[in-house]
Amino acid sequence: MWPYLLTASVLIGAGAGVVTGLSKRGTPAPQHSVPVTRTPSVAAQFAASENTISVARIALTTGLDSLQGVPTVAAMVPVVSPYMGALQKYSADLAAIPWPENLAGASESLRAQVDAFAAFLQTLQGVRPLALGSWFSELHARAFAMTVAAVRLRSQLGLPS
Repeated sequence: MWPYLLTASVLIGAGAGVVTGLSKRGTPAPQHSVPVTRTPSVAAQFAASENTISVARIALTTGLDSLQGVPTVAAMVPVVSPYMGALQKYSADLAAIPWPENLAGASESLRAQVDAFAAFLQTLQGVRPLALGSWFSELHARAFAMTVAAVRLRSQLGLPS
C-alpha cells in the first residue's frame, strides 16, 4: 500500500482551487498551496455546445413549420440563416474543446458532419422552386448523419442520447 495520503482541500472561490498537503499516514500535512486550474470537463463543454445548437434547431423547426403553404426559397432564407450561424459557432465550439485522444476521431467526424451540413444549407439560395423537394430530402439525410455522429460522441462521453 502506498504510504502517503493526499490530503486535499479545494477552496471554491473566484475560479481557482487550492490543494494543500501530502503527508505520511498519521502525520500532519505540511501546508503547501498549489493552484488548481478549474476547467469544465470535456463532457460538460460538449453538453453546453449541444444545448446551444438544440435551441437553434428548435427555432429553425418552428420557423419552417410556420411558413404558410408551399415554402419558397425567399421565405426560407431568413429562417435558415440564423441556424447556419449557429452551426458555424457549434463547429468552432467543437474545435475549441480539448478532446482526449480516444475521442478525437468521433469529435472530428461530428465536426465534419456539422461543416458539411452548414455548407449544404448555404446552397438554399440557388435552389430552383421545383427542386425544393429534393433539397429537403438531402437536408433530412444530412441532418440525420449529423445526429448519428453526435449520438455516437455523446455515447462515448457517457452522456444520455
